[in-house]
Amino acid sequence: MDYKLIKVHWIDSAQTPGWILKDDLRDVSMEIKSVGYLVKETDASITLVAHIGEDSLCSPLQIPKIAIQSLEEME
Repeated sequence: MDYKLIKVHWIDSAQTPGWILKDDLRDVSMEIKSVGYLVKETDASITLVAHIGEDSLCSPLQIPKIAIQSLEEME
């Protein structure tokens, strides 16, 4: 099966560990760019992988569609 190679620009959520003062609260979300093979798409998310074996996938990354800023098919 052939998979599309895509580049995704998305916003990742993040957490600051432990207790902080309210005045120290800051935006810790990150803009991420990921490239991979699109192996699954649902109404809610896409799943990318970097490596595809004969019967296996390596390190699937599931990205919620609500977090996606742009998606581009690569050549």
